Amino acid sequence: MAIVTLVATDAQRLSSLIVSEYEPALGYTRKTITSATARPIGTLLTASGAVVTNATVADLDSISLGEKSNDKLLVMYRGPASIKKSGILWDASFDTDAKKAAVYAALGLKGIDALDAV
Repeated sequence: MAIVTLVATDAQRLSSLIVSEYEPALGYTRKTITSATARPIGTLLTASGAVVTNATVADLDSISLGEKSNDKLLVMYRGPASIKKSGILWDASFDTDAKKAAVYAALGLKGIDALDAV
């Protein structure tokens, strides 16, 4: 008799990123941006839909919520909202805590708090 090992993987979900947001049913914290490329949930984006790198933190506009149709991508762009730090998908250029702290500060200016949630 052979023993089969089952390995499960779980996709990133909104609950992996969002802790709370103001009036989610009304979409107060959300908007759509034009983007030819789908971006996974938690990707940091500029207004043009490009991925934020350490060099472009000042251009941080929003966080991808992963839903894309007809070149429109759903994003969170303002608060009040709270997200999990563990739900952010980091570009490889964010290789130190100090660089990540700059992103947390930029999100804070938008009313989006990054929490050490599990």
